[in-house]
Amino acid sequence: HGDLRKFIDNSTLSWSERVKIISSIAKSLNELHNSDIIHRDLHCGNILVDDVDNDTKIFISDFGVSGPIDSPPKCIIGVLPYIAPEVFIGKTYTKKSDIYSLGVIMWELTSSERPFSDRIHDIDLVSEITYENLRPKVVERTLDVYKNIMEQCWNAGPSERPDLSVLI
Repeated sequence: HGDLRKFIDNSTLSWSERVKIISSIAKSLNELHNSDIIHRDLHCGNILVDDVDNDTKIFISDFGVSGPIDSPPKCIIGVLPYIAPEVFIGKTYTKKSDIYSLGVIMWELTSSERPFSDRIHDIDLVSEITYENLRPKVVERTLDVYKNIMEQCWNAGPSERPDLSVLI
């Protein structure tokens, strides 16, 4: 029935549904990573949702910029709020870069908003994300355990981000 962005716009999700969606994305992403493939462009527009008879199925899509771990792209690719900060300072995409993106998706599921929709997506935003650790404001009603994992996922330090097993 479209992508996750449209699904969020047209749904009222319970916490169990949000967790199920994140877990499903994490499982699919884990399969990619186990094959030594990095997505590099993970965001709600690239997550497809099939919701039939209250059985929601999630699929990662758009593998146009995906690639093997040992084949870094020659430029920055992806959608700005979802790109891991280390990529902006010239480091290569890693599995942990995809986990950063997943953290932003987790926020989007709790807020029902697009990240930094009130901002122009320009070099100033890149600088604040990269050097000032700017992240979307956590919604008050966010469950503590969900919030803690989300904040670990979007941690500025890739080594501080959790393994996908935490999300499955």
